[in-house]
Amino acid sequence: MNFDQLIFTQADGIARICLNAPESFNAITGDMVTQLNAALDICDSDPSVRVVILSGAGKSFCAGGDLKNMNRIMETSGQSAFADGFRRDMKLVGDAARRIRRLRVPVIAAVHGPAAGAGCNIALQCDFKIAAQGTKFIEAFVNVGLIPDSGGAYILSRYLPLSRLNEALMLGKPITAEEALDAGLINQIVPQEEMEAAATELALKLKAMPALSLAKIKQLINLSLFTGLDTELEAEEAFQNQCALSSDFREGVQAFAEKRKPNFISEEQK
Repeated sequence: MNFDQLIFTQADGIARICLNAPESFNAITGDMVTQLNAALDICDSDPSVRVVILSGAGKSFCAGGDLKNMNRIMETSGQSAFADGFRRDMKLVGDAARRIRRLRVPVIAAVHGPAAGAGCNIALQCDFKIAAQGTKFIEAFVNVGLIPDSGGAYILSRYLPLSRLNEALMLGKPITAEEALDAGLINQIVPQEEMEAAATELALKLKAMPALSLAKIKQLINLSLFTGLDTELEAEEAFQNQCALSSDFREGVQAFAEKRKPNFISEEQK
């Protein structure tokens, strides 16, 4: 695998996966998530890996789906070709969430800047979350006529009361780092310049723990809290694919590309 969309290194039992498309704020593409899944598979199969740190290069952890690229594809390809590619990428993103939860070792998300859309939810699937000061977790899907994917509704519904959950999912209201810490969504907040050191310190603590115990504890947590995740991800794929073919989604993506407010007028509600 040629890792040109992320930086993947392994040393002394710690694997580091850094999303590396800073010019697009690490917006997710099919190539990026394919490489992420491949890196996670390597970590799972390599017994020398004891812990994984997931981060993003540049000014943002991850801006979510690459809307500019989606708009380009919609303008240059037919609806059928776009739908096929969208379904493929949706499956890849769902598989990333599955892999993080099923990985035998702990995964630490080191999150800074905006963590939006699928980027937000991939971070939240990790076992430990360290956020830089000023970080915002944003379920921005509704702003372009989509639904949360990567298990976003699933994980947030376990931490947020209904009213706040609806604000996050239906209004796209950001969750600040402080709100996330208060809700138990993340483990700690640090100055951005201390992010790498904080993630490494936690990784070294986990590396010193018994690997088999950690693996089995993660399995127990999955049995207790994540037994419905596969069902949720399958529903997301069906619902998201339906939304992606709506006129509202096309309007949302075009408005994003044109840097204007979208005008949602669709009456599609099925």
